[in-house]
Amino acid sequence: CSSDLRFEPLWAQGLFSFILEVFNLTGYDLVKFESELNRLIPQTLAEKWDNIGLQIANENIRIRRVLITLDMTEKVFQYARSLRFDAVLSHHPVIFKPVSRLLCFKNKKHHLIRDLLSSNIALIVLHTNLDKYLFQALSRKLGLTRIKPLSADGFGSYGFLKKTLSLKAFLRLVKKKLKINHVTYTGKEDRTVRCVAALGGSGASLLESSLKEKKIDVLITSDVKYHSGQLAEETGVSVIQASHYDTEKVMLPELKKLLEKKFKDHIYFELNTINTDPFKYN
Repeated sequence: CSSDLRFEPLWAQGLFSFILEVFNLTGYDLVKFESELNRLIPQTLAEKWDNIGLQIANENIRIRRVLITLDMTEKVFQYARSLRFDAVLSHHPVIFKPVSRLLCFKNKKHHLIRDLLSSNIALIVLHTNLDKYLFQALSRKLGLTRIKPLSADGFGSYGFLKKTLSLKAFLRLVKKKLKINHVTYTGKEDRTVRCVAALGGSGASLLESSLKEKKIDVLITSDVKYHSGQLAEETGVSVIQASHYDTEKVMLPELKKLLEKKFKDHIYFELNTINTDPFKYN
């Protein structure tokens, strides 16, 4: 019988291990990286229920290549491993609730945790602290001016269009800026839009707060329920609903620029281009 397996001689294995060890010394200490990251985007900004920071890692890791992603999925892991990334910086946590047992043969998430550890790829999470730190990201992407914080708890922002548009025209602008084909919305298409509130992710709860007091014409967000849509009609605020993925992905290029400036010449950062949105649109 024949086999395609290739075995390196012992001297080659030893040389490779030595080169890898020397190269590893040139990397940036993982613990130091997380500490510096915390100074830049404080973990204290995160909500109490959130689970952020360094989630998965082996000991004494030094990093040179970091992949930035909205979600840590199996496809993202395969990409990170194939291109030898040392760490993944994810917006959404892999470990959210406490893990009481690790059953890789039954749970895909547990399987992913094992794969990250066995491949020596660290996982760091920036979730609600990133939402608050880059609260203006979606407004900036839409080209709003005079941007201000939207809520007292630090989520979202609002600002003004450079010129008044109809809701129909603004819908076209949103789809163009976010590079998407579909949104759902409330309100008449001929209504005028000038003041816009923007909150990436789930922001429908703000309909019950002070949107009316700020004289906001439109709220663009995600994960809006049926009755929240009815409430929008009652309050006179139109709601444009894009996907959770599309309203939050706008933060990642801004995050990359911040990190490249902070860790210049020490760490290579790359944006994940794999679409991790679990929903498909037709």
